[in-house]
Amino acid sequence: SFFRTLSFTGFVSFSVEANMADSSRTLSTSRLMLPDDANVFGNVHGGTTLKNIELAGFVVAARHCNSTALSSEGGSSMKRPAVVPVLAHLCQVDYVQPMFVGELARFFARLTFTSAHSLEVEVEVEAENLITGVVRHTNSAILIYVGVQLKGDGECEVVPSEYKVVRCAVPQLVPQTEEEISRFEAGRARYLSRQIPRSPLLATGPGSIPMEPGDVPLVTLVQVMQPSDCWGGRNVSGGTIMKIMDNAAGCAAAKHCGTAAVTVKIDALDLRHCVKLGDVVFVHATPVFASAKSLDISVTVEVERLSLGSGGEAGSSKWEVSRGTFTFVALDHQTKRPVAVPPVVPKTPRQV
Repeated sequence: SFFRTLSFTGFVSFSVEANMADSSRTLSTSRLMLPDDANVFGNVHGGTTLKNIELAGFVVAARHCNSTALSSEGGSSMKRPAVVPVLAHLCQVDYVQPMFVGELARFFARLTFTSAHSLEVEVEVEAENLITGVVRHTNSAILIYVGVQLKGDGECEVVPSEYKVVRCAVPQLVPQTEEEISRFEAGRARYLSRQIPRSPLLATGPGSIPMEPGDVPLVTLVQVMQPSDCWGGRNVSGGTIMKIMDNAAGCAAAKHCGTAAVTVKIDALDLRHCVKLGDVVFVHATPVFASAKSLDISVTVEVERLSLGSGGEAGSSKWEVSRGTFTFVALDHQTKRPVAVPPVVPKTPRQV
């Protein structure tokens, strides 16, 4: 097959390879893992991997949303209004093996299913040791995006006073090979399962507990969204939010265990609202369950919009953006082997 390669040279390498016959539905990216990507053990930080997974998924979804021309009543084609994919849901992510500094992280993204307004993208992650040539599978993820039409100023259409994006129709995927049909049908089954009403406590995973007035999380991180957190214009990427969630969860896990911990699993989580440049993000993390050697951290994300003219008075309210459960394993500093996790003692009837 014929491939097109885009390369950005420098200390950090990044490349994109796309099959020309299938360029709007598949993507292969690679990035050299550097010391600023590491956690305290020298492994690549789970949040860094998560953000790069979302970037790969975003590219595939964005290409597909804007690769098809619309047909006018006279049969001629006309340009489709600019549409961007906004991350709405992350299916479970497993961290199969750690990734290390100095390895080449390879992300393979594929569009697998479309509904009227959403797109499903599968992402597989591999780590390549550039010295030995050994390649290991490290992560798998499924991401769900919704198509959102851009306004003239480059911002997403948002429902006034609700901070919710306005969805638009997306081009439909037509599977052709047996493998594509199989993936499409599996995606359809996942789509239908998400339409089943769920309990509010189970809306984003079995361990997730919504924050209520009076709750005191073990860790709260506060961060103002900067231009580097955005994928374009004033719109913050879903990968940025998920990376901050992983940071907060990691802090809570380390504080609870008395030693550093690493991410091994992320339950499904939803991103319900659009986050903008200049928004203040509050991420609350609390341990909710411990087994012998693993710990579940419930993470809730709230946003406060400080800028005027963004749907209300400055600093008038907070609203919940996302909630999910992150599972960690505590490691011994010297041996880097799993160690026992202290039990989580519920203090209120709701926590029980």
